[in-house]
Amino acid sequence: MIIAARTVFDHWLDCWRVYVLASSDGKSASWRMAPPVARDGAFFAIASRIREELEETCRLMNEQAALQIDALASDEQRVSLRLKAEKALQAASRLADEESLMLAQAKARKARTVFNEADLALSAKAEEYRDLIVEKLRDHPYVNLISVRRENHRRIFAKLKNGSWSDPMWADRKLLVACYRATIANGFDLNSMSHWGKTKAEIRQILLPRAAQLLQLEGVKQLLADALARGQRAVVMGSFVFWYESFNNVGWLVKERAADGTGGDTDAVWREGKIVSKNHGRIVVLPYTKDNGENVNGHTKNSAHDGKAKPRHPDDVVEIPFEELKGDLMISLFGELQYE
Repeated sequence: MIIAARTVFDHWLDCWRVYVLASSDGKSASWRMAPPVARDGAFFAIASRIREELEETCRLMNEQAALQIDALASDEQRVSLRLKAEKALQAASRLADEESLMLAQAKARKARTVFNEADLALSAKAEEYRDLIVEKLRDHPYVNLISVRRENHRRIFAKLKNGSWSDPMWADRKLLVACYRATIANGFDLNSMSHWGKTKAEIRQILLPRAAQLLQLEGVKQLLADALARGQRAVVMGSFVFWYESFNNVGWLVKERAADGTGGDTDAVWREGKIVSKNHGRIVVLPYTKDNGENVNGHTKNSAHDGKAKPRHPDDVVEIPFEELKGDLMISLFGELQYE
């Protein structure tokens, strides 16, 4: 039974495809490529170069999936499948928003990197791909790993320590994903072949001071003032949380949002819940709903290497509501910060 649908970029075919979350009795729900559709006596994969076209397809598929779930006789099964679909779509959306922000920031950090074709040093075997390599480096002049397509075959090129580029290498899916990740990681002077979760954790740490700078923007000041007037003392922006701290009249500051573990991407955000803060931890776990439907309030904490978070005085323990902003607004706000 299909319970959710989303778009996924296929790095091998250079196009967007629809993936569906399928659930069957006794098995964990898993994402898989959407089955082909029949048209004019033939079967075609659901794919497009234009993501927006497939987003509309996914919207309709998710509406149909919700109707099928609602029609089930078992209350327990309905609740379970709704949660699975909600968690999976939330995690996918958050991942896409986070990587879009990271890519935008990678480009901004390397905005002064200029590609000069005259300086492009290629091996004799790579020369036949010069035009394709030039096209890629004009878009992302800071990357150290690129892929090019000629007819039906792909080739990978890596930048060497002396500044020249390698001989063409055969492409596989792992390398193609690494080429995409290079557009993000290399913008922060990180390796796209390293563990992606750890790499993104490093990027979040690099971006944290930038997020704090948002507090200087007049538009953000007004946005947070409006949120505070509505009783919201936590405003979530992707991987960061603007947090109003009344203790010692601190005012607004920036904390990190928990990325993994309890209350992270494995759970559905409980948007009606509150954050119960008993300490001054720098990481915020949002309210979440467990697999069994149990709602759990959020909390604050430190990461494992930070040491124990400073506890609040019992009279200072706070229970606060929160709101979450869309990823495109987050990217726009970050874009207002100019790199020196």
